[in-house]
Amino acid sequence: CGAAHRRGAEAGGGQPAEQRWQLRRSGSPAGSGRSAWRPAAPDLPDAPIAVLGWSFGASYAIWAPSVRDCVTATVAYCGAWVGEFIKDASAPLIGHFAETDPFTSDGDVRALEEAYRRAGREIVTHQYPGTGHWFAEPSRPEFRADAADLAFDRTVTFLRDRLGAG
Repeated sequence: CGAAHRRGAEAGGGQPAEQRWQLRRSGSPAGSGRSAWRPAAPDLPDAPIAVLGWSFGASYAIWAPSVRDCVTATVAYCGAWVGEFIKDASAPLIGHFAETDPFTSDGDVRALEEAYRRAGREIVTHQYPGTGHWFAEPSRPEFRADAADLAFDRTVTFLRDRLGAG
């Protein structure tokens, strides 16, 4: 992806930020229906990255590896989305789901698991007893520290294993 992190103002040899961070569409295999987006600046690292999403943002995190090959891991909290795009990527997913969630049902989670398995992709999901949709959001009354801490620890382990971080 190249844009795993932003560099200081000195990056890009004095180019304006909009030129350094301009994205361009790269070629894709014929008939694949996919495209990858790469940063225009050649001095940025091509490091593996993970995408994390909460609630509605989990849908974007699940979708992102289908259009960004450098996304090597996905973390989804309290959100699921299933579509044909799932077969277009290989990034594994860890999902953290509430026991009672008006936005993401048990059926949604099962559909996500099945779609990943059909696509030959790794998926691990966890459901946290006694939790609601925003269980990992400290600013919400639904916050449950024990479940949020466990989800965080599982996420860190997952990311270390997939990204090779120490």
